[in-house]
Amino acid sequence: MRSELCNQLLYLSEGNWVPVEAVIDYLIEKDKFNVLRFKPVRTKALRLEVHLPKDNSSGIHEWVVE
Repeated sequence: MRSELCNQLLYLSEGNWVPVEAVIDYLIEKDKFNVLRFKPVRTKALRLEVHLPKDNSSGIHEWVVE
């Protein structure tokens, strides 16, 4: 199984991008919807940073924010 090399979810706070505080470990499983649970934040923007493998096809099918 190949997965993303690195990922991080950030929120905009006073003009700076700050990592969310995850309440569970980041877990990436192939061919499944993966969930990241984090402590609530107040923001106008989220940024998902994903660094994909250079030699393999990868991507994000859908991103849902609740």
